Amino acid sequence: MHSLEPEISQLHLAGHLDGQAAQRFAAMEHGAVFSLYYELRIIGYAAVLLVVTGIGLLLKEHFDRIGPVAVAWIIGLLAAGCYAHALRSRWRGEDRSIIGDYVLLLGGMLVSADIAFLEVQFHWLGDRWALHLLMLVVFHGVCAWVFDSRLLLSLSLAAFAGWMGVSRHLDDLLSSGSNTGQYGMRALLAGLAAWVGRELNHRSARRPRFDEVYEHYAINFAFWGGLMWCGQLRTLLAGVLLTAVLSAGAVFLGRRRRSEWFAVYGVVYGALGFCLACAQLLRDPFLVSALVLAAIAAGVSLLRNLHQQIREASE
Repeated sequence: MHSLEPEISQLHLAGHLDGQAAQRFAAMEHGAVFSLYYELRIIGYAAVLLVVTGIGLLLKEHFDRIGPVAVAWIIGLLAAGCYAHALRSRWRGEDRSIIGDYVLLLGGMLVSADIAFLEVQFHWLGDRWALHLLMLVVFHGVCAWVFDSRLLLSLSLAAFAGWMGVSRHLDDLLSSGSNTGQYGMRALLAGLAAWVGRELNHRSARRPRFDEVYEHYAINFAFWGGLMWCGQLRTLLAGVLLTAVLSAGAVFLGRRRRSEWFAVYGVVYGALGFCLACAQLLRDPFLVSALVLAAIAAGVSLLRNLHQQIREASE
């Protein structure tokens, strides 16, 4: 394998790189220094999920002894501690670390759990129980703006999907007799709302890091709408056409931006739409299974080719 260390040394001798930069680039070249950014992100997210799960199991175990009011207070105080940690960093003018980001995410998830718990226990909103999701949309959105947190923005958009009734019906796609077709339009409206949020944020230029989050949610919401239409025979044609257009657009955008995520969206959702269409139109389970396996094989092959193309374009 060709090493760039001689070129780095030449740049250092020519005065284009200082000593520290030359040492850092040389260390990166022979593998002594490498980034753990994404690995730390995955570990942080897994840790938050484990902590929330552990808190939930602990409180469930002692629920009868401490009562619902005490449980709500405990969850609220834990969430307040997470937000206090973020506020202290903000007041000091310090940049949050990766750990700080996930402590803030933990606080947001605890707030969501606390509000949902209170509604289930006391039914304060009655038949309008879904309004608690709208409250979370606003709360997480405001906190995301204040703390410049993409993770809290993700919570806000996820709560928005729940309020629109989209996320609750994704599990019904493969259920016989499910009536998910009517929620396809809601998913498309959610995607449109996320894209409008992206445009407004982009024009304000105050939170440029939020653009990517809005884009990912917008394209996922739109694909969910297409899949929901594919799950009903009467909306199958519209669902197939929508999913095909979105898949082609996502792959094109992924190649243009050199972003593998959009390419993955296009291929995976396109394959799912094809499988749902086959399940609706064909009654032979063996033929459907063969076509599903063929779609999976074609998707894997296409993803490998796109990965290679994007990597070559990035070099």
